[in-house]
Amino acid sequence: RRSQHPMWRVEAKLFRKLTGKCGKGVVIDVGCGSGDLLAAIGPEQGIGIDGNGAAIEVARSRHSEFEFRLGDAAELAVADGSVDCIVAMHLIEHLSDPKPALAEWRRAIKVGGRIVLTTPNQRFLHPEVFDDPDHKHIYTGPELTAVLTEAGFRAERAFAVGAWGVRRWPVLWRCQGLFRRLRWPRWWGQSLCVSAVREGDSC
Repeated sequence: RRSQHPMWRVEAKLFRKLTGKCGKGVVIDVGCGSGDLLAAIGPEQGIGIDGNGAAIEVARSRHSEFEFRLGDAAELAVADGSVDCIVAMHLIEHLSDPKPALAEWRRAIKVGGRIVLTTPNQRFLHPEVFDDPDHKHIYTGPELTAVLTEAGFRAERAFAVGAWGVRRWPVLWRCQGLFRRLRWPRWWGQSLCVSAVREGDSC
């Protein structure tokens, strides 16, 4: 049901924008859940990977145009350099150590390919909105950018998005474009959003 949440729809729009031309090729959604993010991006070939078997069954029933596999973030089972883009919506905070997964993603992505991810923002003023006992680490924006750089990616864009109470006060969300133009602080949003590329020209 998470795709019915207003913040999910906000972030899905960002994924469509930030994947760019890479999002039209081969896209892997790691932690795909019900597969709705792949449907929102609309790649030529989409592969969803999740460790939850029930989620995979739901994804297969809802989005038969894509391939869905039960699997692990650090074992994508694809050829080297065969993927244009990897997306992960609120996954990295569930990994005790993101290094094996990021190394695997770098192996799988073409030179110039892209990763786009979102994750809760440690600097958000209302952290209770994403309390989850399965969260291993909540990142700041600069910290997450540094983790991606160390893994061999070049961050293109990194920012925070979303206001507390987006479901309760949708007008507040609609005003955020104005807030940003008025120098809304870069790292105050609910979710971090990062787009990064493997070495070489971006798509």
